[in-house]
Amino acid sequence: MAIDCAGARAAILFKAANLLRERTEAIATAATLEQGKPLAESRAEASYVASLVEFYAGEAVRIYGRVLTRPPGARSLVLKEPVGPSVAFCPLNFPILGPASKDRAGPCRGMFDHPQTGGRDSGFRYRCGAVLPRRRLAASVLSLVFGVADRVSARLLSSPIIRKLSFTGSVAVGKHLLRLASGTMKRRRWSWEDTPPVLVFEDCDVEGTAASLAAAKFS
Repeated sequence: MAIDCAGARAAILFKAANLLRERTEAIATAATLEQGKPLAESRAEASYVASLVEFYAGEAVRIYGRVLTRPPGARSLVLKEPVGPSVAFCPLNFPILGPASKDRAGPCRGMFDHPQTGGRDSGFRYRCGAVLPRRRLAASVLSLVFGVADRVSARLLSSPIIRKLSFTGSVAVGKHLLRLASGTMKRRRWSWEDTPPVLVFEDCDVEGTAASLAAAKFS
């Protein structure tokens, strides 16, 4: 039964990757109109996400456990089990990659859409539908939530039903969400928006490095 379920999940994600490639232009255009990034970057983002979803599809059938080394007479097994419903928050700088990268947060998940871009015909909702075919998923597997950010956050993170919080964003917002989730001791996965250090040595191509760093920081 487990193999059949894993195979079904993989099939859905492979189909999602194909749909993403078929609709790259429409998805990239929606992302640019909604978020404002250059169209070329939106196209590259959509293409990368298709490859990422294919990777997740392969991982669906490679959910392995482990047997740990123990003293004679003892045996320890590590088995992976679903966490349960999770909630994911991601920023708008990567409107296609952000939601797709949260697929690893859990099989049952809710994502919060910013009220300034949300709506019944939101490009954000359209992209989510393209990444994960809604007709193949139960309504409880993926939900896109619209509303006032603080109210939505407080309601979801105080609920004992939600078992995990996945967050990408600023340190300040992350601390706030952590406080909201502390009452129910949820599992957490963080990705902070920070400025990584750059090491410059004597043999550095200064102009090339500066151009590369400026592009990376701007994106």
